[in-house]
Amino acid sequence: THQGKQSVVTVDQPIGMAAGGGEPVLQSKTKSVCVVGGGVAGLAAARELRREGHAVTVMEQSGDVGGQWLYDPRTDAADPLGAAAPVRVPSSIYACLRLISPREAMGFSDFQFFPTDGEGRDPRRFPVHRELHCYLKDFCDAFGLMDAVRLNT
Repeated sequence: THQGKQSVVTVDQPIGMAAGGGEPVLQSKTKSVCVVGGGVAGLAAARELRREGHAVTVMEQSGDVGGQWLYDPRTDAADPLGAAAPVRVPSSIYACLRLISPREAMGFSDFQFFPTDGEGRDPRRFPVHRELHCYLKDFCDAFGLMDAVRLNT
């Protein structure tokens, strides 16, 4: 209920009863869904919607996934507050930022944020921001999400 109005979204419709009078048999209705933003929440939503069989498109305004975890070097440039015309919304990430939460608390329950070997990777428990961005890209690769992401939109 929102401001006295009730909203109901129905994805499954009962089409009959299972043999023996058990639970109703459900027929899924596949939907085309647009997720706004390729950050942590948007990528998780896209994965779950795909798991439910929906056609998903993720619209991301920047040139890569990561949302607020995507570092933009313009943040540390001459106009860090984005006050010069044209006014822009700066990233919350700055060059030397490190996570204040341990990586164990930052990952998805079924896709842990474990240290990864490789050039430029940070195995520390409280890594730099780039490591979380790499983790989100690994998440996209593991679940085949990049084909659903439309960058610079």
